[in-house]
Amino acid sequence: MNRHGRAPRRITAMLATVLLTAVPLAGCSPAAVDSSSPETTAISRPEITVASYQEGDMLTLALQAQADMYANFWDAGANIVTKTDNYGLPISSDQQETALWHQSMMVWEMYSLYLATGDQTLKDRITAQWEFTKGNFTQGQLISHFSQAPNIAVDDTGWNAMVFITYYKVTGDIYALQLAKALIQNGYSYYRDGDTVNGLWYPQNPPSAPSGASGKIDNRWKSVYAVGIVSAALEFQMITGDDSLFADSLNIYNWMEQNLLRNGDYSVTKQDGSVVTMNCTDNLYWCDFNVGRTKATEVDGPSGGLRPADIHEAGSVSGLFGNMGMGVIQARLYKLTGDTRYLDAALRTVKALNESSYYDNNGVYVNDRDAWTNATFMGPWVSEVLTLPGIQTRDYERVIQTAQSIGQNCRTADGYWRAEWSGGNRWEALMSPSFYFSYKQLTTSADTVGMLTAAALLEKQLYA
Repeated sequence: MNRHGRAPRRITAMLATVLLTAVPLAGCSPAAVDSSSPETTAISRPEITVASYQEGDMLTLALQAQADMYANFWDAGANIVTKTDNYGLPISSDQQETALWHQSMMVWEMYSLYLATGDQTLKDRITAQWEFTKGNFTQGQLISHFSQAPNIAVDDTGWNAMVFITYYKVTGDIYALQLAKALIQNGYSYYRDGDTVNGLWYPQNPPSAPSGASGKIDNRWKSVYAVGIVSAALEFQMITGDDSLFADSLNIYNWMEQNLLRNGDYSVTKQDGSVVTMNCTDNLYWCDFNVGRTKATEVDGPSGGLRPADIHEAGSVSGLFGNMGMGVIQARLYKLTGDTRYLDAALRTVKALNESSYYDNNGVYVNDRDAWTNATFMGPWVSEVLTLPGIQTRDYERVIQTAQSIGQNCRTADGYWRAEWSGGNRWEALMSPSFYFSYKQLTTSADTVGMLTAAALLEKQLYA
């Protein structure tokens, strides 16, 4: 019996044949899903007091940004997102695409705008990208190929599962759901630390991995980047009613709550073997957790645990995406179970993030750790978290103020969107010469524009 909700028998039955291993998956005709007029959850009209803001501003800004994304990152001839390399920079159109999550960042910002506008062009372009994805990658690449592209680590795996679900929501193609389930199952099996109650490794190369491999057994860590795969598993269940992923997903969520939530004393093992007890109670989430990671300052315990206040633009021991991702997971657990403990946790996460001085630059979110994925959860943050009972007006205003600041500070003359949401040049200036970064990366511009299209979605919810 399904303990956490029902789905149409047709969908559940069609998904029942998906296996754990990379066996052929049957293609399916589109389900009877009408997404031509997407619905959003209306919010009781609040009194927005953001200076100079007028209703419609967010949509105007998002439409301008989307036009820029089309101009710079849409291959009109091939009718797909411009092909990019592993850094998210354009490559020749005749080269083989190896990454999937780069294009996903643009798909998600387009999807938020689609929910805000119902624009058929957005739906058509997302559908075209899905068709390209099915033809460009083998099935084995899409649901396995771990420690290599396109599923290099747990974050890539999670983003890929998430975008399959987005493709289903736009196209109704059951095959996308089948891929999502198989990838999540395989990912849980591959990245788990013996059992999912112990969480997921970030990289998971075997002990025989070559020297220097990121996941070598003596240099391993777990991470809040697992929010991608867990949130995808819960959304899959919300759509289908299939709860076969729930137990493992809850295990991993609980591990992150117990080990990454900053709500009390914690221990850090230093390189010299000494153990230091620290304290932090701001209810944000650490990004990484080291386990025998001999190449790090903190061998065991939160990575950066000796410097908990080190959260700023272009560097952080936490992560905007991770905090928002945990809020989305909590909102979905509440929807699936009705357990108000998850509602309380989601409201705690919203409060922690929006009252944190680390993430507040005069009312603007700080793009702290990952300018390529920090806005990944902005769409569901707006549509699933900011629609919960108990959300305050200030929580809406933070999204609007961030979008306003991006509009004022981030657009370049040639239509790219920079990562410095409050202005300045810190992301570019602080990058090591050996680390490739540019606002001309697809992921950088798409991430920033994702803040704008999500703000347009929020505006629709506020004034629907």
